[in-house]
Amino acid sequence: MLLMLWGVVLSCVNYIITPITKYLVNLTSQITDSEISIIKEIRDLKQELSQISMMDEFAAYAKTERKINKLTEKLELYKVARKTSSDKASFAIKITLNSLLGMVSLMSVWSFWEEPVITLPTQWVWPLGWFLSSPGVKIAGGISLPIWMMLCRSCLRMLPELPKMMVASPVYSQLPLD
Repeated sequence: MLLMLWGVVLSCVNYIITPITKYLVNLTSQITDSEISIIKEIRDLKQELSQISMMDEFAAYAKTERKINKLTEKLELYKVARKTSSDKASFAIKITLNSLLGMVSLMSVWSFWEEPVITLPTQWVWPLGWFLSSPGVKIAGGISLPIWMMLCRSCLRMLPELPKMMVASPVYSQLPLD
């Protein structure tokens, strides 16, 4: 029973690696104080720009607009640098977590090579009994850990689509216009 639950947990962890990675990256790549000050300065300049008449004070208007454009470009550089560093961190975290999951899965399969996750009557698994017990399980009707994890992952992959399959979508047809 514990081996069955362990196989389900390992299968589920595979699907929560991406949200964990996003959470960790969001914790580490926050907006810096310099970006906040630039955003505030742009907001103040835009407010000042809205009070300047373009027709009457064109020089002041153009000068303020150039300042806004220069600060916006500077802010974009900060955003690009933050995005690049967060992408690198996301890649490193994902690789690390997937490697750890792979090693834990490999060690679990290695440790429980000949132990069945569940043993079913041989009549239930008759045509595929040899496949379900591979690799290593010598008990008739036994399901091996890799096969169990594969079944769990297949079920988890189908889970989001289950409500769509349950509800029949309306079929539209176009009647010929004569």
